[in-house]
Amino acid sequence: MSDFLSNFDSNEIEKISDNVVEEKQRRASQNKKYENEEIELDPQYHKKKKRQKLILILLTIVLLAVSGLTYYQVSHVTMPNFKGKSLSDAQKWATQHKIKVSTEDEFNEKIEVNSIIKQSKKEKKKIKKGSSVTFSVSKGANPDDKITLPNFKEMKQSDVEKWIKKEQLESMVVVDEYSEIAPKGSFLREELSEGVDRENFSRKDSGKLIFSKGKEVYQKDISVPDFKGKTQLEIENWAKKNEIELEIKKVSSESIPLGQVVEQSIKEKEKIAKKTKLTVNISAGKGVKVPNFANLAKENAMTQGKLQVTVEERFNLDIPYGELLSQSVEAETELTEEDDLSIKVTYSAGKPYLKDLTGQNEGELQKYFYDEFRSKGANIYYVVNYVNSDAPKGEIVSMDTSNTFLPLEYTVTVNVSLGY
Repeated sequence: MSDFLSNFDSNEIEKISDNVVEEKQRRASQNKKYENEEIELDPQYHKKKKRQKLILILLTIVLLAVSGLTYYQVSHVTMPNFKGKSLSDAQKWATQHKIKVSTEDEFNEKIEVNSIIKQSKKEKKKIKKGSSVTFSVSKGANPDDKITLPNFKEMKQSDVEKWIKKEQLESMVVVDEYSEIAPKGSFLREELSEGVDRENFSRKDSGKLIFSKGKEVYQKDISVPDFKGKTQLEIENWAKKNEIELEIKKVSSESIPLGQVVEQSIKEKEKIAKKTKLTVNISAGKGVKVPNFANLAKENAMTQGKLQVTVEERFNLDIPYGELLSQSVEAETELTEEDDLSIKVTYSAGKPYLKDLTGQNEGELQKYFYDEFRSKGANIYYVVNYVNSDAPKGEIVSMDTSNTFLPLEYTVTVNVSLGY
């Protein structure tokens, strides 16, 4: 202690001692003051204390209730009504609120595909996060359902489109096409998929319903060239490229060589539209006119220049012998080098006449009846009756008719000798 006090000088020690004495005097004076004062007790003290405890308890209960309610609100969510809404909307909501989703698919004509038909949790019900909800999801209308097809001819195009939408026919389409005959909007035809007819049509089957767009109107923006000097192939290629309805006519010409253009129905440089009809006449060389063979005898008919005439005779009960019955090419027709120059001319052979064949040989009958009758259109035949006779064997001794005109169908009986 002496070592410690040795660190202070005498003045500092004296100062500390004075401070200690003063503090003791102050405390003594304060205690004496308290002894002289009168102590008063509050009679409501215990009630106040009890009220404070009650308030504290109530506050604690309220706090706990609020905390519990807050937790419930945080851990639960109100179930919306997803009926008729898309499954993606429900899944988005479920992900946001940590709800597990399971689905069941079923056919439904009234609810669109991938839209919700019903849900396992009722609307407005509180459900806990982490729980599961099952949604019944529409697959649309049943594709195997049989569909009765109406009479489309009696329907407007707009009504047909509404009917397709109503019946949910995803594979049935309406197609428009141009028509030169049918008015715009009128029904043209139906085209159902292979193996399908109106009686067994189902929702999954495909088909086309074609309606008219009316006549197609084209711009007149195609300039017609001069076809002189062009070949037929060049003209046809130009017409095909520009969708022109081309008609090539072969005509005779005394001056224009074979294969060259004689004239065209539309002048060069004139503007035309697609589908316009264009006729181009091309030289078929020099022509020859077919004569009227009624004015020519049979003997002269075959000598008609370039024409290759075949003459035949046919029996006719009404047209006299030698008059014209027909010619295969009409008179005054002009044929060219590219045409078939062969002509068949038929003259009347008049009525069939049977002469007396007595004394001739049986072997001559076949040729005679064919050459004289059947080759000229008469169905005249013969039958042989063999008889005893002094005449040589095979000789015709008599006939049931002879030296007379016959009808176009007849059978003659010929009696032939047996030679004894």
